[in-house]
Amino acid sequence: MKNIVNYIAVVKKIENDRFIINFPDFEGMSIVAENEKSIQMVATELLSLKLQQLKNENLDTPEPYGIAKVQENLKEGEFTIFITPQIQSKFSINSENIKKIYNNPALKEIVGKVQLKSQNLAENEIYQKYNTLISNNSFIISLIGGILFAIAPLFPLISINVPFLGLQRFGLFSFSDIKQYGEFFKVSSEVTIVFIIVLLMIAGGIFTAYSAYSKKYNNLKAGAFFSLGITFIGYLYLTMQFMKLEGKVKQFIGFSYAWLIMIIALFLIFLPILLIKFNNISDKDNDESFTEENN
Repeated sequence: MKNIVNYIAVVKKIENDRFIINFPDFEGMSIVAENEKSIQMVATELLSLKLQQLKNENLDTPEPYGIAKVQENLKEGEFTIFITPQIQSKFSINSENIKKIYNNPALKEIVGKVQLKSQNLAENEIYQKYNTLISNNSFIISLIGGILFAIAPLFPLISINVPFLGLQRFGLFSFSDIKQYGEFFKVSSEVTIVFIIVLLMIAGGIFTAYSAYSKKYNNLKAGAFFSLGITFIGYLYLTMQFMKLEGKVKQFIGFSYAWLIMIIALFLIFLPILLIKFNNISDKDNDESFTEENN
């Protein structure tokens, strides 16, 4: 590290309580200070600018005169002061400087906080995008499930293995055909109730599909539970009717594949609802954790 060199400035009071400052080491360089208090500041600024200029131009700086030589040439009313220049040194990039910066505790703390906040913000943004993606895709899955549930009752709900005629299946548009087998099974009187249940199933599926299409979560839940409830009621009602049949007759009547389609549809409807619910809870927990860490 270079030693700091002090230069001598010659000061003289002039009119209006101002002071003129000259530098013997720099011929013709002078400046005026407006008052006595500003002498040191003004002289330092001028000297610093001059030395910085010489340094930038790669010129040599003059060796300062000795105090004795300067005082020999002082005129009446002049006095001397020492001025210490302020030269900006170029910062060199080396391993020592890098280590000093890296090991600075205050800088480490600031960088750590910035990294933590950046990480939390990034994670929070990823969660938001993930939840949005899950929600949008979930509504599509529920839409498919609702449509499938509305279509399912159109498929055969009941299968009857009629002696000499083989297996017969009955759905919405063929329930009335059960009456022709009245001599074998006494279930034709219940056709109207089953028909109403089937219509409610279709209505539940349509409402659920529309709620999913319009992305109304609460309506979607209502439609899903309504569809589940009417499915359970329909299955329970038919089971009770089958139980009333004579023992030998029971082996010829049963449920058809429409019920399997409805189970798959209900699965497609409820799975997205559970996913959305789970992600909402996770999102709330993440927000609370994010807030606590920031505080």
